[in-house]
Amino acid sequence: MMRKNSLIASKWMAIALAALATRFNCQPTMARADDAAHRAATLPNAAPSAVDVSALLNQLWHPDANLRLAAGKKLLDHAHVLTDSADEIAESIALCHPNDDNDLRRFGRRALLRMGSAALPAAIAHLADDDELIAALAEPGDSASIPPLIGLIAANKALSRDADGWSDQTGIKQALLAIGTAAVAPPLTDALKKNRDSLALLVAVHDLSGPEFAAAVPVLVELLAEESESRCILAAKALVHIGDAALPSLRDALRNRSRRAAALYAIDQLAVQATSLADPLFDL
Repeated sequence: MMRKNSLIASKWMAIALAALATRFNCQPTMARADDAAHRAATLPNAAPSAVDVSALLNQLWHPDANLRLAAGKKLLDHAHVLTDSADEIAESIALCHPNDDNDLRRFGRRALLRMGSAALPAAIAHLADDDELIAALAEPGDSASIPPLIGLIAANKALSRDADGWSDQTGIKQALLAIGTAAVAPPLTDALKKNRDSLALLVAVHDLSGPEFAAAVPVLVELLAEESESRCILAAKALVHIGDAALPSLRDALRNRSRRAAALYAIDQLAVQATSLADPLFDL
């Protein structure tokens, strides 16, 4: 009888010990090699300092789809406080093939978008060909991003190119528009003055010009004398976009034989505003 009671007691003791082991998570296990990475990726509400961005980016290459999803979710959940890591994220995306729609590229781009304009310098530095991303990151008043964006235009770094060999750089110009043409006009005008041979800069002035670009009138009028017809037309159209502020200089250009044809084209486009030029026209 005593032996039976001892066996029963031993059985209940084993059950109690097993329960305690479960309670304190110290039961023996055969852990998977990636368990630690999985816990790191799924750790809820981690402080920004506890988020290992490099580890998350590596996990986005992991063959386990669930681990990739957990890493991507954590990256997105904390993106707004990871702006100091924007450069690392953008550089990692840049290593992917542009046509490779993998999880690193997908979650990395979304993380940069959640960071907003704080991620724009990183995108400019590493993802100049990603028109959609650069345009989406720009915000009104972000004057600090204007010089590097103009630098991209001058360097012609974007990958999309037309038949003539210059980049349309749509995303970069959309970003400049989003920031505001009043802030963009002076530095872009200065860039064109310093590099009048740059077709990309001339196209940018043409595409963005309006009344705010009045200071660009002198250099655009000089470009009316270009031997290249396409460059003359771009300069003339930019003057048309600028409007009334260009009229006095166009009137003077009518007296210059090398600029007259392009000036007449601009005057014709200005239509009603150019009626004040009737007398100079008849004097030619």
